[in-house]
Amino acid sequence: MMKKFALILLVSMFACTVTAQSSESNQQGSGLGNSELYPWIGQYCMSFFTKTRSAKTVGKGHVSVSLKVQHFDWNLIRGADDKYHGRSSGQLKRQLSTVLCTKYGWAEDHHLAIGIPYLFNDYNLTNPNDSQGLGNVFIFEKWNIIKETNNFPAVAVDFWYYLPNGDTDRKIGSDDSSYKITTVRLFDL
Repeated sequence: MMKKFALILLVSMFACTVTAQSSESNQQGSGLGNSELYPWIGQYCMSFFTKTRSAKTVGKGHVSVSLKVQHFDWNLIRGADDKYHGRSSGQLKRQLSTVLCTKYGWAEDHHLAIGIPYLFNDYNLTNPNDSQGLGNVFIFEKWNIIKETNNFPAVAVDFWYYLPNGDTDRKIGSDDSSYKITTVRLFDL
């Protein structure tokens, strides 16, 4: 398992390096004027290991489709001594989460998205749970308020709405609707 993780890490680092080098080679020799952006602006690596957020939108008239897959394995529990210990023999708590997300740029610096999560539970605790099904479908609008410049990061605001189609009893989402507002800043100064 550790060898696979190391291989994936090396491949992702190589991909990021190649992307950065190709961007720099395209910009060399062009002479940077007062209104031009530095060559690294907008050239950021995607993460293979965590949920990646960006202030970018997909662009007016464009569509983006992605599939995010996450595996959760809760093999440790907190004991009475406030330290984490392994579960008892034969006990497990795992979940596989897949989310199909489609984004559409309906205007400049705006896009709408819909996410459809499908969850697979595998719990073998006091109440076994081997269920699967549709989680809470979400819809969100992203607005890129401030574009990235040489001196200031890009900033975007997301408006999220979660539909009440989950199943609380089977631990597949919630049967209540909810909303949230989030902001994204592309980098820290």
